[in-house]
Amino acid sequence: MFHNANGKKVTRIYQYDGVLSYRQDYEQALSRTLVSLERSKSTVDIAVAGFLSARLKGDYQQRVLGNSVMSIESVRRALLWCAVINYGILVIWFLFFMLAHDWIYLLHSRWFHMSVEQFDMLHYAGMAIYKIGVLLLNLVPFIVLHIVDRNISG
Repeated sequence: MFHNANGKKVTRIYQYDGVLSYRQDYEQALSRTLVSLERSKSTVDIAVAGFLSARLKGDYQQRVLGNSVMSIESVRRALLWCAVINYGILVIWFLFFMLAHDWIYLLHSRWFHMSVEQFDMLHYAGMAIYKIGVLLLNLVPFIVLHIVDRNISG
């Protein structure tokens, strides 16, 4: 909680232009705190200074972007499209591997000396790791956001 020049408490950060002075007072107070924390040698103070610095940058970016905040629905849609595109890449990889196996093996065997069994194992492991990555990084967050949004709204 910070006070402006008139001694009033400033609690809201993202105000409209009608109360611009409160926002400026808030930023000045954060900047002063940031400078004093950066001079400290304490690990905790340095971590707090990093947080406040990120907070100031976030405040500035929100003002420049017009106070736009990404909704849960936007993130869910983005994650779903990421999963669709990644599974598309995985299907194309599998189709190339199955339909053009010999050609791909001849191409790679020019640079790397490996048997056909090693080549097959390498591609199988690569596809498995890629699929696990898509599951953990795209589908699980999508499902979690769906559950969270459902619990919040109902």
